[in-house]
Amino acid sequence: MVSKVYIYTILVLTILFWLLFGVIAYLTNPLQAEISIFLAFFITIFSALWGTITLLLFYFKMRLGRKGRELESLKNSLRQGGLFSLFLICLLVLRAFNLLSIWTGSLTFVFIFLLELVLRIKR
Repeated sequence: MVSKVYIYTILVLTILFWLLFGVIAYLTNPLQAEISIFLAFFITIFSALWGTITLLLFYFKMRLGRKGRELESLKNSLRQGGLFSLFLICLLVLRAFNLLSIWTGSLTFVFIFLLELVLRIKR
C-alpha cells in the first residue's frame, strides 16, 4: 500500500488550495485586479484542480484492481492530473484574453495529448 502520508499530504494541500482559491475569488474584483491577483488566481485553481484530479484518478485506479502497483498508479495519477489541470487552466487563460475558439482549444488539447505521450514514452 502506498504510504498514506503521500495521500494525506495531497489531500491536505488540495483542501488548502481550494480554500485559498475561494478567498481570492471572494475578496477580489476581477475588473479592478492587478496581474498579480490573476496570477495567484490561476496558480491556486491549478494546484487545487491538480490535487483533486490526482486523488480521483488514484481512487478509480485502485478501485479498478491495480492493487500491486500503488506507487506507479500514484505517479501516473500525478502526471495525468497535472496535465489535465494544465489543459483546463490553458483554456481559462485563453478565455480570459478572449482568444478561446474551437481551433485554439483543439490545438491546446493536441499539445497536451502529445506531451502526455512523450512523458509516457520517457519512462
